[in-house]
Amino acid sequence: MRRFVPLNHQIHRTLRYRPNEDFSFAREVSQIELIITEIWQLASRFPTVFLGPAPESITPIAIIGRPGQTNGLVTRDGAWNLSTTPSLLKIYPFALERPDDGQMRILIDESSACFDGLADTPLFNEDGTPSRALEGLMALFQSVHAGLLEAQTLGRVASELDLLSVPNQHDAFSEEPYYIVEMERLNALSDAQLITLKNRNWLPVLYAMALSVQFDLDSHHPVFWTRVRDERP
Repeated sequence: MRRFVPLNHQIHRTLRYRPNEDFSFAREVSQIELIITEIWQLASRFPTVFLGPAPESITPIAIIGRPGQTNGLVTRDGAWNLSTTPSLLKIYPFALERPDDGQMRILIDESSACFDGLADTPLFNEDGTPSRALEGLMALFQSVHAGLLEAQTLGRVASELDLLSVPNQHDAFSEEPYYIVEMERLNALSDAQLITLKNRNWLPVLYAMALSVQFDLDSHHPVFWTRVRDERP
């Protein structure tokens, strides 16, 4: 079982790390949060929607599997079986915590084999400052964090423009509602609204999200699309 704790220069001063090469931990992941630049790539294959407690506080996710089932995206030897690896999986065994103050906090999975006796890259120098390896990782984390924040801003703007609807949710993945980008509402935007979205490079992203739920809707399970199935490698 994964066990995430805050990275601490005192507690983890002697901790050594090696990059993750085993994605077995993601075998039963059913949905994954996306940064802004990943949406159009994942939307070409998976239903991509917004998720959150309220329209003003939503984030884009790709639905890649059904709860309790393997998603078919991890091979038997633990390799990720898609050309695109979502950033929040790529940074494992690290994770990002985003509290209400908007600051980024780094977590580590202490149970991960990336911190076992074979790891040889220190995270901290002897004086407790970040090592060169950790500084490089932190630059990646900052980039991912910025992409997540922009993706949340996209959700807020889509809500303000009344582009979203809540589907009939039976057998839902989450207690929080899903919000689907409606193609008809996108096409009804004014020229000024379209230009605003185009200038932010958001228009193709929203169209990709709208298209991702247009086809192969499974009428028996309104939030399960037929493309979300167990495709065992």
